[in-house]
This record gives sequence, structure tokens and C-alpha cells, in this order.
Amino acid sequence: SLNKDWEDYAAIDTDFAASLCPKGWSLPSITDWDDMVKKMGGYDNGETANRLRSSLYWPNATASQETDACGFSIKPSGICWGRTNCYNLTENTGFWSSTRASLEYEMQGISYTSNEISKGGMFYTLPVRCIKD
Repeated sequence: SLNKDWEDYAAIDTDFAASLCPKGWSLPSITDWDDMVKKMGGYDNGETANRLRSSLYWPNATASQETDACGFSIKPSGICWGRTNCYNLTENTGFWSSTRASLEYEMQGISYTSNEISKGGMFYTLPVRCIKD
């Protein structure tokens, strides 16, 4: 079970989120993610996952699934609690947004597996993608 000590959670808040990207770039809001995912086919849709997935590093994807149609090139990085408790390193990933979630230690984010993309509150250690302002 997940230990609720703060060191087990990713330490991100809105101030920290604002500092993650270089000047002229910013962490996308959950609305930015929603807009992109909607244009690609929507959440909980395998075809959306295919359109955003890199053709590299997804061991269980078939050649017909590896389309990366828009060049977004999502690669698996796994999900981690803190710095050392990681799992599914070749099966999924996620990305933080700059939008606060309902719990004080969570930010909104997206979760990505080889066959779906979804969103929700995230307290994991996750990669970020910056967008140009």
C-alpha cells in the first residue's frame, strides 16, 4: 500500500510547475491537454493512443499501432512514487499539467498506456512536456 508520507509523493505545486520550463515555454494546463487529446480522437480511445505514440520503445505494440501520426512521440517512462519506487517502465507514462487537482498534493495530469490515454489527479513523479507561449 502507498505510504502517505510526503517524501513518497512528487513535490509539485503551482509555483514549482511554473518554474519547470525554460523562458518562453510553459507547462500545459489540463485544458491544453484536453484540446490536443480531443483533436486526436479523445480520452479512453485506443486510436488516440496510437496517434500520439512513438514508434520506439513500446514492446507490446504492433507495427499497425505505432503510427505517431502527429509527431508527438510519446515514449514509455513508467510511473514512480518519489525517486525510487517505479513500475511499468516500458508500459506507460504520464505528464503533469499546470492545473491544481482537488487534493493538496495533486496536480492534474494525463496517464498514457499503449492503448489508452486518460486524465486525473496525479501525485506520481512524471515527465513534463512544455509548450511554446
